[in-house]
Amino acid sequence: MNADADGLDGAIELFEAALAGTVAGSPDHPAMLNDLATALAPRYLAREVAGDRDRAIELREAAVAATAPDSPDRPVRLGYLGGALLKRYEAHRAAGDLDRAIELLEAAVAAVAPTNPDRPAILNNFGDALMLRYEARGAAGDLDRAITLLEAAVATAAPTNPDRPAMLNDVGKALILRYEARGAAGDFDRAIKLLEAAVATAVGSPLRPRLLDNLGSALTARGAASDLDRAIELREAALAATAVGSPLRSRLLDNLGGALTARGAASDLDRAIELREAALAATAPDSPDRPVRLGYLGNALVLRYNRRYEKRRAASDLDRAIELLEAALAAGSPEGPGLLGNLGNALTMRYEAGGAASDLDRAIELLEPALAATAAGSPGRPGLLDNLGNALTQRYEARGMAGDLDRAIELLEAALASTAAGSPQRLAPVLNLGIALERRYKARGAADDLDREVEILEATLATAARDNPARPSPHYARQVGECGLNG
Repeated sequence: MNADADGLDGAIELFEAALAGTVAGSPDHPAMLNDLATALAPRYLAREVAGDRDRAIELREAAVAATAPDSPDRPVRLGYLGGALLKRYEAHRAAGDLDRAIELLEAAVAAVAPTNPDRPAILNNFGDALMLRYEARGAAGDLDRAITLLEAAVATAAPTNPDRPAMLNDVGKALILRYEARGAAGDFDRAIKLLEAAVATAVGSPLRPRLLDNLGSALTARGAASDLDRAIELREAALAATAVGSPLRSRLLDNLGGALTARGAASDLDRAIELREAALAATAPDSPDRPVRLGYLGNALVLRYNRRYEKRRAASDLDRAIELLEAALAAGSPEGPGLLGNLGNALTMRYEAGGAASDLDRAIELLEPALAATAAGSPGRPGLLDNLGNALTQRYEARGMAGDLDRAIELLEAALASTAAGSPQRLAPVLNLGIALERRYKARGAADDLDREVEILEATLATAARDNPARPSPHYARQVGECGLNG
């Protein structure tokens, strides 16, 4: 056991002895309960022993219960208990912990004196709690109020307050959530400035790796090439500053893998998969992060399989990806329609590579509810329309059910209609719709199908030639030529 661990254990032993020597009901008893709870907190952060966290909450409950309603210490003790319940909610997502934390923190904010040095921390915890409730339940009022509270916490915290970097970070996170919901660019730009300030003021702080990672998340989301490069540098630094065995390390491994995947070079993707394998291996079986990490690793393996030339594709990547995505689905991943769609696509790919007909049937079973759960106008909807249409076309080719082909064409027309002209995302629905229309023309001989095929392919060729006149697409030209020959 190292010196830091010895120091934590020794401090806790001293507080245990002090509490044991204090008579219940004496004026000092609530303070002794609270002090022991405070001593347990750093040991929990260092080792994540659930017993320490749960005992600290029990002690804080007892401290509140033993504090008179008119005591000047009561608001702060309410705040400490609310903050402890909030941390437990973050670990296990028990809704009761969050609801009670909000109730306690609201009472603490209402009662704590404006000049109390603990007021900024209580404001910040209340803001964090409302932000988490917004993420869980989606009430816009919670997010707006959270931002007001978090900004007030920063405004009232002294420049030397050791919690100030975390407070700046929390305002930044809340502003990003509001930007994602409402699209105000000013929120996003301000968020990045606050996250930069949090990192700059956290030199030597144990929070620094988390803050580096959070700034990396924001830059990854902004997505410019220079942002991605800097995000990777920040996340590399965060990982290098975090000891093997730290509870934070699995998150940092996974997030660095995400940034490398976003940058997208082949070597980046290989390393991203290694990092996400390590993150999953370091994630406890009962962790709420495990289902999402199963999905992320599965998606990365599908991406590598899909990006490689056919002769270099490893079937093992696709098989493992499907296994991981199925496990994420079974474990209750919150990714919802995205996970259903990704697993459906992976099964379609395996069918195309010579897989069993059952893969295609299961893909369609998954893609149908994924599409049904994705709102019109959602950025993911055109891809789901295209993928389901493609899967139905393939099932028609295998079994000849006319209903599959008719529905495939309806879906692919919808995918095309909901994708902007000139978007590179139009290529897949154009080609898939062309194939489906040609299949129906061959089966039924309706000239309208052939005319529509020629129309969409010629329009795409014209757009490609306009946008890049030096290099009209031979692929599109060849498709249009084939339509003419087929006629």
